[in-house]
Amino acid sequence: MRVLTGEEIRSLLSMRELIEQLRAAFLSPCVCPGRQVTTVPGGCGDRLILYMPAFDADGAAVIKLATVFPENPAGGLPTIQAALLVFSAVGTPV
Repeated sequence: MRVLTGEEIRSLLSMRELIEQLRAAFLSPCVCPGRQVTTVPGGCGDRLILYMPAFDADGAAVIKLATVFPENPAGGLPTIQAALLVFSAVGTPV
């Protein structure tokens, strides 16, 4: 499995190229179940984790995991942080 930082991703393609790739992906047949939201313990009681899966016609998958921690800015961190996990059509993390 390969882990890419934001800096590495930005070095691979421009925002314009990324938008075009995303546009093409959204036009292809895919299955996108509804977003799941779960409360995360701790903080002021309003922390969340969001799960957003999508699958292509061959079964390849991506899931976006995002956290919403409203107290983070007080500690110098973003309120929302996220990661993508990509799987091949045979279920192997890419």
